[in-house]
Amino acid sequence: MKRDFEAVKRIVIKIGTSSLVLPNGKINLAKIDQLAFVISSLVSKDKEIVLVSSGAMGFGLNVLNMEKRPAEMAQQQAVSSVGQVAMMSLYSQIFSHYRMTVSQILLTRDVVEYPESLANVTNAFESLLSIGVIPIVNENDAVSVDEMDHATKFGDNDRLSAVVAKIVKADLLIMLSDIDGLFDKKSGCSRRCQAAQPCCRYYRRNYCFCRRIGQ
Repeated sequence: MKRDFEAVKRIVIKIGTSSLVLPNGKINLAKIDQLAFVISSLVSKDKEIVLVSSGAMGFGLNVLNMEKRPAEMAQQQAVSSVGQVAMMSLYSQIFSHYRMTVSQILLTRDVVEYPESLANVTNAFESLLSIGVIPIVNENDAVSVDEMDHATKFGDNDRLSAVVAKIVKADLLIMLSDIDGLFDKKSGCSRRCQAAQPCCRYYRRNYCFCRRIGQ
């Protein structure tokens, strides 16, 4: 499918933990700087960018010098809380090198399922984009739960990025990843990039595009 990128105005970019944190647990500073550079280039071409970023757990493990993810949910939430602060601090620092200002928006599923709170979130996005700020979105892992009577988790940031793309009426959703394409749940079976088209049911505009980092 030929893409008319010149006609694209508003873009949601999703980046995963594996692209931000190296296998040894160290933060991939070069990759984050590359991301900021690319986004600054897009902004200079009059594109509006929303970044959906995983990584709170990975950053938290790094800050706390922990080798592996805790088993208990409360500890996972604590580590993610620490990591979210560290991640946003680094994003703010690196993006400032390219004269860009970032903001943080933390979401839970219940926020976007209620009309009043959804309207508030939508207004926040529009206000930030109107003044040239890059909203950086993540799930609020410190408070999200996934229980039968009160489910507030999106499940993963691939799903969250599609929800955000719908909220902001994005023209394009780009998923940056270290895999070959979109996967069917967690089966390990890649349907590659031709499977991107069906996910557009989550939002109303054009198309999404999946590409392996470094290609």
